[in-house]
Formats: sequence, C-alpha cells, structure tokens
Amino acid sequence: IFLSLSLSSQDHRPRDRPRDLEIFSCVRAMFRFMVQWLPVIFVLLSLPLSLAARPRVFADDDGNLVVESTGDGKVLFNNVDVLGRLTELEALVASLIPASAPCLEPNSFDFELRPQATLSTPGSYAVASFDHRGETMVVVSQAQFNSSVFRWDPSGAGRFELVQRLDSDDPGDPATSMSRYLHAFSIGGIPHLAVAGSSVSSALYRFNDGSGMFELLQRLATPLTTQRHAGVAHVVVGGVSWLALGVHPGGLVQLWEYDGAVQRFRHDGSQTLPDDARLFAQVTAVDAFAFGGRTFLAVSDFFGDPELYEFVSGTGWQRSTALPAASTYPFVRDITLFTTAGGTVAHLLTVHEQTSTPADSHLYTYNSVSGVFEEVHAFDTVRSTLARAFDVGPRTFVAVANYGLPNDENADSFLYGYNQTTGRLQLIRRLPSGLNTGIEHIHTVDGTNMLALSTEKGSTTFYRMC
Repeated sequence: IFLSLSLSSQDHRPRDRPRDLEIFSCVRAMFRFMVQWLPVIFVLLSLPLSLAARPRVFADDDGNLVVESTGDGKVLFNNVDVLGRLTELEALVASLIPASAPCLEPNSFDFELRPQATLSTPGSYAVASFDHRGETMVVVSQAQFNSSVFRWDPSGAGRFELVQRLDSDDPGDPATSMSRYLHAFSIGGIPHLAVAGSSVSSALYRFNDGSGMFELLQRLATPLTTQRHAGVAHVVVGGVSWLALGVHPGGLVQLWEYDGAVQRFRHDGSQTLPDDARLFAQVTAVDAFAFGGRTFLAVSDFFGDPELYEFVSGTGWQRSTALPAASTYPFVRDITLFTTAGGTVAHLLTVHEQTSTPADSHLYTYNSVSGVFEEVHAFDTVRSTLARAFDVGPRTFVAVANYGLPNDENADSFLYGYNQTTGRLQLIRRLPSGLNTGIEHIHTVDGTNMLALSTEKGSTTFYRMC
C-alpha cells in the first residue's frame, strides 16, 4: 500500500511512463501474492503451536498406538506409563475415537482396534458369546466368583448390560464359584452353556426364553472328587451332540452323549479317551471341528504330545495318525482347530506356556496328499493361555492371550492374520493388558466385530474392529 501511494504521488513524465508501468505491475503482483498466500503462511507458522496443544495419534508398524507431541517425544500406548500420562492418553484416544463412531467391517488387515467397553469382572478367565432371538449375549467365567451373563446393547451407547449371575442351588458349587472354562452351543435352536469348574463337577445350563435367563440343566461330574475338569468342547456327529471334558488329574477325556429323549447328556464311564490303557500326563484343553466330511477331536497334554481323534461311524472315537508326535514342543496350554479358504484348508494350532522364558507356538496345516498335519512355522507367544481362530469376511485371524512371564504384569496379547499366500501367520496388532487369561471374537447381531480380552487383574475389555 505504501509503494502504491508513493507511485500515485509522483509526477510522472511521459519519458518515465514505461518504467512507472513496470514498477506498478511488480507491486500489483506482490499484492496478489500476499492476498493469496498470507493465510497459508499464517497456518504454517501456527502449526507447531496447534500440534503441541493436541498430540497426533497413529499406529506404528508393530501395531502399537503412538501419541506424538512436541517436547514429549514418542509415547507408546502399550500400557507402559512412560511419561506418567496414561490416563490422559486413554482420555485422548476416547475423545478422538468415540464408541459410537461409524465402524465398517474390516476387509483387510488394515483396521483399528477401538476400546469399546471395559467390564468389572473379578477373577475373569474365559469369555463366550451366542446369538439368540435377535440379541447377542456374552458370558464371562470368573474363578472364585459367580460367572456373569451380559447383553449387548446395539444402541448408540454401545454397551453391555448385566443380565444374570450364574448362581446355583448350592452356593459352594465349584461349577459356578470356581468356573474357568466356557463353551456356548445350541441344541434344537436353544442356547446351552457348559461351565467347567475347578473341581468336582461342571455345570450345563439351558436358556429359558420365558425368563430370558439360563437355568441349571444338569451337573457333569468327574470320576473322582479329587479331580477337576480342564477344557470343554462340543461337536455334532450324525445329528447327535457330544461334549468332551478334560479331566485332571487322571489324564483322560470324558465323552458325554446327548440323549434327546430326556434332553440330558449321559456318560456311562467307558466313553473316555485315550481309547487304550494309556493316560495323558495333564490335559489342558480340548477342541473339535468337522472338515471334509470327517469329525476330529484334539486334546492337548501339558507334559506330552497333543493327540487327535476321529469319529468313525459304527466304531466311535478312534485315535488318528493325522497328527505326528511333536515331543520337542512341550507345555501345550491350548489347542485349536480351524479352517481357511472357505473351509477347504484345515489347520491345527498349539500355544505353549513356558513359565520362565518365552516359548514359540506352532501352526500345522493338513496335507491332503500325505494325510497328516504338517508344521508350517512357529510364531511368538509369551506364556500364552488361550488361542481363538475366527473369520471376518474373507480374512482369518488368530488371537492369542498372553499371560506374561513372572514379574511382568504388562505383557501384550497378540492378534495374528493368516496370510493366504504364504500360509503363515503374521502379527498385525498388539492388545495391551497383562495377566491375560482369555480372549474371544464376538460378532454381534448388528454386525459389530469385537475382541474380548479378560485379565486376572479383574476386568474384561472389548475392542471394536474397524
């Protein structure tokens, strides 16, 4: 403006006119530049101040949630209180990613894990879920406490409502007061829940549509009062439901067959595994699935090799040779059977609990030519307690609950993605917590995908997959 006034006040002579026009053109160009770019320059100059006031939140290559701010450097949101600001970081993440924010079903490994809800569940151990009549129910087993049943509220609040405590007519019944293992399944469209206790007996519940709650159907007793159940699985063979319950000590698996006439499971004492004079050293888990017209039951042994059984029509459960011995991999805590590629490829997964040092877990894939499960690779775990495989759209995931080594109460649990090209698992996310005892995938009736992570610290946290 000063230059323009100066030019306008000059006595322009004709001989100076070309030079004056040139100066005026330059000034006009400068004025246009300032009008167009001054706001941008102002924003750039003030950007450091805005960044310092509101840290940037993003995920790094290892799946850690990172908060970055001027002066504070890099803070891993991994339950590690580096700067003494963990509460602030949690509040920041909650403010940036509200629970009611739109969430799409992940169609790749590139998605977020948003903290959705945290429930107070003292002594929580395992999580199970089921859908019934347009509602999603979640059950959390709690050692030394009565297990809890929650209903998912799909409204904008996105929360869980307590529906029931699994009390029984015997307050000291370990099937409810010392529950550790859960398995939800359906018979004739009616939800059932098997709750395996820490001693004496387990309990089987059936859902009552009238009351909207579970009712105790029957007790499932161990052979001796000094024994407890370790692991539970349900499988249907030829239209008949079976329950498999591991027994420890005693080294066997009880097989309970459903009798539709009385609507109860029965066990005659002879239906046990192994099917010979041998015994397992310590049963830790059982799992079952159907694949290619065949039905398998897997049993993990903490001090021995895991074993695989197949149901043979007219004969019953027979030991299968499809799983070779793997005595070099002891301390198996959990065993999981699952399929990929639309159910055409079968896998077996063992996770290991080494109490003093990290121990690899192992993935096996069924070779249709050799007829055996062959080891594909080992993957990292840290004193793992449980693994769950599940599908979201075309993708297959494996979630592993890590308890952590002694004196480490902040060990992450891991979420792996199955790579269809390499046939291997790749680590894609870490879930912060520590002392993790259970993990479960939940797909609600409204299409929400969540991971539930229970911890001995007394809580169960649900992460939304977006």
